[in-house]
Amino acid sequence: MCHNKNYFSNIIEITDGDMEFVEEVANDLLEMFSEAHMEALESNIKHKEGAIVAKKAHKFRSAVVNFNMVKLEKILRELECFGKNNTLEKTNGIIDNIKFEIQQFKNTLEKFNK
Repeated sequence: MCHNKNYFSNIIEITDGDMEFVEEVANDLLEMFSEAHMEALESNIKHKEGAIVAKKAHKFRSAVVNFNMVKLEKILRELECFGKNNTLEKTNGIIDNIKFEIQQFKNTLEKFNK
């Protein structure tokens, strides 16, 4: 879990250590990856809505950059490409991978707030 500690280094630097703001941005990120949003993304994939999937993946990827979430950024970059290329059949298991990475972040955030 050593890399998880780095989730916050970039955002802390950007915000000059404003921990209240860091927590607010982190909670906004978690809301972005809520169960409802993940279900909607899953539906977009199922219905082969490539352009929508690409747009959502790009938006999500832009948000995770602030938290040095390298693995999740890579997953989302792949998803964005699959959407742009309409090769959504290659996304098998990708939602589970996204959820796993978000859970790792959530666990780290809980420890960070203690």
